[in-house]
Amino acid sequence: MKKLATIFLILALAYGSHAQDLNSASYMNTILQGAVQKMESNNGNVVHAETGIVTINSSLNGDYTTRELYAGNTYTITVFTDTRVPNFKLLIWKKNAANDWERFDSVDENNHTKLGLEAIGDKEVIRIKPLENKDYAIQLFSQSSGNKTGRYGVIIVADKNATQTGTGTGNGGTTTPTTTTPSTSSANKKTFMSCDYYSFTYLKKDNNDKWALDGDWERTDESSLFMLNPAETMFEHTTPAMKSTYYVQSKSNDGKVFSFEVKSDVGNSYTFDLNLKEDKLDIFGKDAKGRWFVKRLHFKRVWTE
Repeated sequence: MKKLATIFLILALAYGSHAQDLNSASYMNTILQGAVQKMESNNGNVVHAETGIVTINSSLNGDYTTRELYAGNTYTITVFTDTRVPNFKLLIWKKNAANDWERFDSVDENNHTKLGLEAIGDKEVIRIKPLENKDYAIQLFSQSSGNKTGRYGVIIVADKNATQTGTGTGNGGTTTPTTTTPSTSSANKKTFMSCDYYSFTYLKKDNNDKWALDGDWERTDESSLFMLNPAETMFEHTTPAMKSTYYVQSKSNDGKVFSFEVKSDVGNSYTFDLNLKEDKLDIFGKDAKGRWFVKRLHFKRVWTE
């Protein structure tokens, strides 16, 4: 990871000052080719590289590109964008046995901010290890308001001695990868959801006796980890200060949101509305004064193991 970060920092500094248009195809190709050369010089086994134009938004109705990956190999997938796409989450989807797309992994580290790069919009890096030979989709999910269209680059590096029997070069798609998986977690696997902040606001009934926000969302930076057990009977939430357990009393879903009625290990009742497509968990409950609130946790990454 540190090598990749250094490579992009050097390339951005080297090419950025000479580029007439940081959003041009020639500039993106220059960055891509330079990165590939550097990775190969560092003994990287580059199995795929591409650039193109992508449109992303915040409802998953965005473009994606696909690639067949092989069991037993470990891949590092690097995706970067031009300055017109300043912030995105990288989603990885996998074709399941029913030939539907299901969520495999995601990452949103905002590497452009950490590296201080002005020559690219954002860059995300993720490592995955497929358990079977399958098609995987690489999709960018908007973290800013409105649709964003710009240029992107993808580089897939396999660990040395990786087996590659396919010759695909990747292909763009415009149909949203969606999942028809009937449950939130894979069989016999725990689902983990990491967060680095949450939003909070109170609720009230409006004139039509419907719930409405009673105030603005307030953001609090806090790293935490949620775990849902394979049987979907228990959540565990770990924060820097404490660890809490929530026992599922009942559950339902509408195909998008999984709703859990839970009771905490100290006897408090809550409703957990889990939306893995939008990477969020809404917690509804009452405070000590009996006032309804919603606490929204924003997922940084979701994975199973």
